[in-house]
Amino acid sequence: MNPRRTLMLEILLICSAVSMTGCPGNIMLNLDYKPPKAAESLLSSAHSLRVKLLNFGDKRAGQIDAKLIGYRQAAFNVQMGAVYSDLPVTEIIRQAVESELTRSGHIIVMENEDLTIRGDILAYWVSTRPTLLYWNVIGEVSVIVEVKKTESDSLTKFGPFSGKNAERTYWNPSAAMMKRVLNASLDEVIQTMSSDEELASVFRRN
Repeated sequence: MNPRRTLMLEILLICSAVSMTGCPGNIMLNLDYKPPKAAESLLSSAHSLRVKLLNFGDKRAGQIDAKLIGYRQAAFNVQMGAVYSDLPVTEIIRQAVESELTRSGHIIVMENEDLTIRGDILAYWVSTRPTLLYWNVIGEVSVIVEVKKTESDSLTKFGPFSGKNAERTYWNPSAAMMKRVLNASLDEVIQTMSSDEELASVFRRN
């Protein structure tokens, strides 16, 4: 091979490796999810209900830290650090569901409720998957919702409602990018939940 071409190839590989390595260390994300101003959901087709919203359980596989939401990986499978949220994932999901219920015209109460809602979080995770040329930043969220009527002792499960989004970057993935893919995935979960006909029918029958 031409020595000049060999040199250029080596330089490109070195530059690629450097750009795909990034800076080590943990990252903290401020996940202030806000639902978009979308059209009316099916949940708003029911008259206003009093909803007691309980905490969601963190059922993510292998999780022991409620604020751990991912790991950053560089080229050649080099681990660069963990990704944490400023709030426990249980609180992030609960706030998102509360925002959607309120937007749909329902009232969150602590007692004298018409419905009780809780659920489980199956996934809330961000990952970086590098190649020699770029990073894929992927956010995944999956939630099960459980509803109980006041006069009933049984819970009815809905879902899982899931969302997955990705962005590509040729530079070290930023906290803002990780936040975007997670919020976009959570938005898909919330919008799918609020447009679920079976769930909406429970609200309408109450």
